Amino acid sequence: MTITVNYVSGVPGLGKTRAAIDFMRRHIEGGLAGKDVGYLFYVAPTVDLLNQTIKNLKALLDPALHVMIRAEYSIEGEQYNKKLGTVDTRIRAVLNDNRVGGKGVLPFCEGSILFMTHSSFIKLRKHDKFDKTTVLFDEARKWATEMPALELDAKSENLFRTLFSTSEFRNSKGAKVSGGFLTIHPNKIKPSKLASLVNDTNTASVFRDLYNMYQDLTPNADEPIRMQVFGLMKSSGNKKCFVRVALPSQPFVGFKRILILSADFETSQMYHLLKMEGCQVNNITIPFLDRHLKGGFGRANRVITERYQKLTIVPLTLDREMPSKHQLAKGLLIPDTELVGLKEKMAELNMTTAHLHDIVRAIRHPDSRKGVLTKTHKTMLEHIRGANAELDIMDWMIKSSHKIAKAWMARFKATDKNGVPQPGVMIVNNKYVDYPLQREVFQSLNVGKVEGRNEFMHSNVVAFLAAINPRPDIARLLNAILPEYDAHEDYVVDKAIQSIGRGNIRNHNSDKKMLAIVSTVGLAEKIQARMSHYPRIRLTDTEELGNMQRWSYNQAGAKTREASGVHRRDRFDAKLGDNKKLYSSLSMQISRLKKKLALDPDDRALQKELGQVIEARASLRTKES
Repeated sequence: MTITVNYVSGVPGLGKTRAAIDFMRRHIEGGLAGKDVGYLFYVAPTVDLLNQTIKNLKALLDPALHVMIRAEYSIEGEQYNKKLGTVDTRIRAVLNDNRVGGKGVLPFCEGSILFMTHSSFIKLRKHDKFDKTTVLFDEARKWATEMPALELDAKSENLFRTLFSTSEFRNSKGAKVSGGFLTIHPNKIKPSKLASLVNDTNTASVFRDLYNMYQDLTPNADEPIRMQVFGLMKSSGNKKCFVRVALPSQPFVGFKRILILSADFETSQMYHLLKMEGCQVNNITIPFLDRHLKGGFGRANRVITERYQKLTIVPLTLDREMPSKHQLAKGLLIPDTELVGLKEKMAELNMTTAHLHDIVRAIRHPDSRKGVLTKTHKTMLEHIRGANAELDIMDWMIKSSHKIAKAWMARFKATDKNGVPQPGVMIVNNKYVDYPLQREVFQSLNVGKVEGRNEFMHSNVVAFLAAINPRPDIARLLNAILPEYDAHEDYVVDKAIQSIGRGNIRNHNSDKKMLAIVSTVGLAEKIQARMSHYPRIRLTDTEELGNMQRWSYNQAGAKTREASGVHRRDRFDAKLGDNKKLYSSLSMQISRLKKKLALDPDDRALQKELGQVIEARASLRTKES
């Protein structure tokens, strides 16, 4: 049976959640009026967003109707509460009209709403009420779970082989995909044998992870399989490393109706997963907002478009790549004009990028063993400092953001409705949340807690300095599983847009300007494109900061080739003459066909088409040579 999934997609601030709250209000009122509305699950990524939505929904309801709202989730990330039981136990108690922890419980009748997190929803066991339940899934984008990599020695690998079998990963057409990617299948094992494996002390350290994964992949007899695991086995010395990612499998099987709310849903993991599994995915944005927002989609879209025209984006560096956790941890920034000079100095001293990382660690951790520098290291450090490089990227970005934000705030005052000055908000990775900030300029916010945070809607500066790119192996794995999905772009760009949407641009009653500070010009351009090019990118601050760029040997090499090869390229373009655009078009077509062929190497039609396009491009070069 084909599952139908409806979605409402739009930029942050469009009014998706406000429309969803009106939808929930009508659901409660319909149930109390005796209409056949069934039940409703509201599912969100964070507890903060759940609590905020509950608060806003209650504000629209008569207090007597608040009893129709239930919420079950872990507190402060707790896994188990002895008094109340697990989250799953409490959810089932609600559905079964049972008591939980001594609390009085009203029947979960039609018109009732149960609030829960994404992680709780995906673990739900089958229930009779599901076929009368509508699922309202909010902020639905990142759907894959990066599971911890498993280090397997000979004995733990034997345990892995006992619990699981593997097969080569195949794409949606059934063709094998190169790269060594595997699909994981649980073997049928008697409970008594599983119990005996627990007692093997040689495998106890990895048993928990393997056993939990086995349990997730082997539900009860009457339960659907709601998870699938893919992986990549890599050798690491005498051990093997199993890199893995989990994706939900048919997560909405058995429910009455599915409605997803998301920013730019068509680029998300969830969208591509649903398409891969054969779901019918329908965009109902306009009719849904027309019904549940005052003024409908037209007014909401017009207002948010006007707000995005008030947005200025300032990139701190000239880097075209997305911000990288690896770079924050080990990298350095250097003026664009010094890239080639550093590359030449490295060649002179016979040094690699790994040596630069050693220098960075030594400067950042002078009291550790990593702080010992050789004579050659010190010579390179002198060159780096002479080139005005920055060895602590996050420290430099935070200080630069303060400088830019102060200048902006001096021109454009930010106050709340009572005239109280409002600081900006800086979005960072969790390890930097406690970094000392000038509180009158910025408050910090963990990037993992961005969704649904509306307390910054009067702030006119948002700095997004987080790096959340997936590990390279995970990115390759996701791109293999979901061929049309761009893991690198989706991870960072969507979270950046969500973060920027916390500021005053989401305030429909404001006409004030807003500044967004991001780490790279590549990210700024992606954000601008996702916002239909309404915001403007300002590079004057980037120039004043020194036109900095992350150190990359490839970038330096490109600079060298650019300087030496520009004349040859000009001559080649002149030879092509009127065929230049055609040559470029054929090159792009070749690139696309090669990507498709990599996913399906045995497709003879693709092979033939690729050969014809390559031949056509080659003929252009022959004619003009």
